Amino acid sequence: MFSYSKGGQLFNVPLEQVLFIETGTSRNKLVLHLLDRIVQYNGKISDETVAHPELFRVHKSFLVNPQMLVRIDKQHQLGYFENGETVDIAIRKMHDLVALIKQSDLSVTMD
Repeated sequence: MFSYSKGGQLFNVPLEQVLFIETGTSRNKLVLHLLDRIVQYNGKISDETVAHPELFRVHKSFLVNPQMLVRIDKQHQLGYFENGETVDIAIRKMHDLVALIKQSDLSVTMD
């Protein structure tokens, strides 16, 4: 389960619905991308990295659920999700992400 709080309420979402988290446009705002919706809430991406070790930090602004990736474009340094959304992958994180995908035996296309 993935937990976050918004407006004083605690929400729990199955991890299978979490695509990725990105930093928002204003300070201490995070944007949670789910299969069926996008939610903005207060928080720091560094705190989410510690609270949810099953998510992988691919960039200073993105924390992804590796199980939800469908394709990685190494040349353009992008990760693709089933719904068409993409995330940037930092050059120095690409090797670790590829190793994690191979180790976990995830079905992610790489090109």
